[in-house]
Amino acid sequence: MPLSYGAIERKNPQRPEDPSKFYAQAESRSAVSLEEEAEEVAREMGMGLAVAQSALNAVGIVQARHLLHGDSVPTPHVGRIGVVITSDGTATPEELARVKKEKSLYIRMDSELRADLDRESDVFNGNVTRLPQTP
Repeated sequence: MPLSYGAIERKNPQRPEDPSKFYAQAESRSAVSLEEEAEEVAREMGMGLAVAQSALNAVGIVQARHLLHGDSVPTPHVGRIGVVITSDGTATPEELARVKKEKSLYIRMDSELRADLDRESDVFNGNVTRLPQTP
């Protein structure tokens, strides 16, 4: 099944006088629940649903614990997940302790998944997000 994307209009913040451009933005088909995922794992592994749910839950707990300690964690067939910390620039390294830092996650994609995604077709779904018009 092709991957779906919409179009989003953006301006270049470095050159606001330039015309806006449209960029592809992936749109998720659905949000798979933990129970749906556990049902698939149970079928794939020939195990009971409760065992699959417990295993998935335990993996999540262990991964979160490692991420909170600054480790990156493997997600089989997907890649490796780790923490990203960013901030505004400061004049000295010591000043970094006083500025707000944003924390998020990154995924270093597995090379096999990357190749599969590169081979997957995509289709424009017709959804367009435009910038608000200024008077």
